[in-house]
Amino acid sequence: MESQKRQAFKLKLIHGMILCTSIILGVTFILSIYFSAQIGAANGSSNPLKGLKGHYSALLIGNESNFNAALKEGMVQEAGNSEIALEFHMVNDVDQATEIIEMLVRAGVDGIITQGINNPAFLTALRSVTQDKIPLVLLYTDLSTAERDAFVGINPFEMGNTVAKLLVQAKPESGQIVFISQSSSEVSENPTSKMHVLGFLDGLEGYINPEKVLMKTSQPTLLSAEGLVSELFIDNQDITAVVCTNETDTIGVAQVVIDLNRVGKTTIIGTGFTQEIADYIDKGIVYGTIYRNPIYMGKNVILTLTNLENADPHVEMPIEVITKENIDLYRYLIGGKP
Repeated sequence: MESQKRQAFKLKLIHGMILCTSIILGVTFILSIYFSAQIGAANGSSNPLKGLKGHYSALLIGNESNFNAALKEGMVQEAGNSEIALEFHMVNDVDQATEIIEMLVRAGVDGIITQGINNPAFLTALRSVTQDKIPLVLLYTDLSTAERDAFVGINPFEMGNTVAKLLVQAKPESGQIVFISQSSSEVSENPTSKMHVLGFLDGLEGYINPEKVLMKTSQPTLLSAEGLVSELFIDNQDITAVVCTNETDTIGVAQVVIDLNRVGKTTIIGTGFTQEIADYIDKGIVYGTIYRNPIYMGKNVILTLTNLENADPHVEMPIEVITKENIDLYRYLIGGKP
């Protein structure tokens, strides 16, 4: 009797092991189908790996939807020219980004493109990329503490300096100036934002008293800057200028200025170029904006990633200034006639 019980137990154990093995094989099969579908969607091919030179992944973080869409467009164009498979992940949250990086490392992709975010867990995930000898290129925002192979993007000091010079050109009324930088991380020490501020203060030197500048940080949510500026206006009617360092905040702040009937009283210096921002410039709600060509940036990051041995490890994209005086030259970027 005891022997029969032991045999029955062994049979149950064997059945359990077979079931677990089947589940593992099933999950592996589903994941393989998922990645094949992702690659195929990125390249429009029913047999995505055939004849292609590698499987790469791009992870974009933040809420600048138009900017990120244009980055993706540039990358897709160059991926086609370079004959590589390219999949995309777009998230607002750095925790989600960390999980995706870890997943891509486990999947063994041939290269990863993402942004430099000062977050301990995210940095650890990036470290695992280079430890597995997977090429890593940071896009748009750099991070000196990350072990990346190359960077393609914007010099944050120059960006802050450029918006400062545009503010000086706008000649706002004497009063308080709000400078808003955005952070995708909750870590207080954000190197990119810090360089934005340093560049901004440098550009104001000799023109505007830095003591009049109020530094604020928004989060990557659609209403973050709107709520921030609304509260500031309630507490302080002496705000005569607001400077934004991304397109979402620019649009949000412009809407607050309209809602509070402060058009003509508050100068807005923006970042990014969308149809909405173009309309605000035309109407005098936004004085001007700085433009970072995302399609050109996207193409360059693919060229860099696929040719790391010969590519420049630090590629800085140009920053252009758009105001009412030259806006017609840029309308083609948003589907209008130049």
